[in-house]
Order: sequence, then C-alpha cells, then structure tokens
Amino acid sequence: MSYFNKKLKEREVLIKIIRPCGLAFFFPLLISFVLILGSAFFSYYLIQKGQWGIIVLILISIVGIFYLARTLFVRHFNCLMLTDQRIIRIKQKGFFDHLVSEIELIKICDISYQIKGILGTFFHFGGLYIQAINMTGEPLKIEFEKIKNPERIQELILVFKKQSEEKISKLPKEENRLLTAEEILSKTSTQEIFQLIKKFREEIGEERFSEIIKKI
Repeated sequence: MSYFNKKLKEREVLIKIIRPCGLAFFFPLLISFVLILGSAFFSYYLIQKGQWGIIVLILISIVGIFYLARTLFVRHFNCLMLTDQRIIRIKQKGFFDHLVSEIELIKICDISYQIKGILGTFFHFGGLYIQAINMTGEPLKIEFEKIKNPERIQELILVFKKQSEEKISKLPKEENRLLTAEEILSKTSTQEIFQLIKKFREEIGEERFSEIIKKI
C-alpha cells in the first residue's frame, strides 16, 4: 500500500492527487543544478589545490545532491488529495516535517481560485482556496498555491461535492428519532469532539463541568 493510500478511510476512493506546478520549484532546482554542475566544472581546479580543494569539492557536491533530493521529495509529497469524501492537504516542508489537514466535501461552503502575476497568467497557474465550517461553527480553511489550471480543480471538487450531497440525500430517513451519543461521536472527528467539549465547558462553567466529570 502506497503512502497516499494509507491516508484513506475504509471504502474511500482516491480521485486525484494535485501537486504544485514545476515552476514552483524552479529556484530550488536551479540552485541544486548550479552546485552540482559547478562542482563538476571546477573539479579539476579544486583537485589541484590538494586536500582542502578535494574537501571543498566533496562538500559542494554533497550539498547540491542533498538539496536536489530534498526538493524532489517535497515536490512529490506536498500535495492535495481529492477523494470521493474528503480533501486532504499534505504540506511537506522537509524530510521530517509535514502537516496534514482535511475537509469533508459536504462541509465545504466556499471554494475559489486566484491567478495573479505575469508568470501565473502566462503559464496559467494559481492558488486554490477552500473554506468550510465544522459542527461547532468554527471556520476551516485549506490553501494550495501554484497549481496548474486551478479552475479545473475547482470544478472537479464541486462535482464530487454535489455527488456526496446527493448520496446523503438518498439515505433512508428515520422519523421521530434523535441520534444517540454513540452515533454522533462516530460521525464526528477527534478535533471536532475536543472543540465541542471546550464549547460545552465554557457554556456551563468550570464548576459545573468539574461536577459532571467527577460523576462520569
């Protein structure tokens, strides 16, 4: 199972993986190639300088290769995953530093894109901005910059959002029945549960909340 498939829930289908366009990594790649080609070009001169020259040559080569590997690694894992249920944002900052956030399609309340600048207009890349509201009323936001043809990604997300809403509307409705606590928790993420508890605690007061916890 691939790294991205491990992010999926049971019966969840991965639709598309969106990554930044190549121009987003132009300068890091340029620096990497300058270091690697520079070390190759000056290799004869540095070797003639003796031991210190060889050390400098090796260090420049290692830095160039490391920077290139890091750039390609970040380019591959820094992405937006679109599934039939959610949008998952993986923000890869380095080899050992990444941030994952998600929004359910049915909770999206606004999705927009922006293309700006000469390069963005000429090569047609821009930013995608997705907003949603969780069960406690707090806003959720995902931003993804420098993607190719952001308007097509916007349309694709809206299509699957509509399909998700249609699936939910077709589910059998049970009349005169409230959801149990177990059912509510099963449909709520861990983050939303903590937010609900925090809001409940603020509403009833610290003393009353402590009494309830002791009884539990």
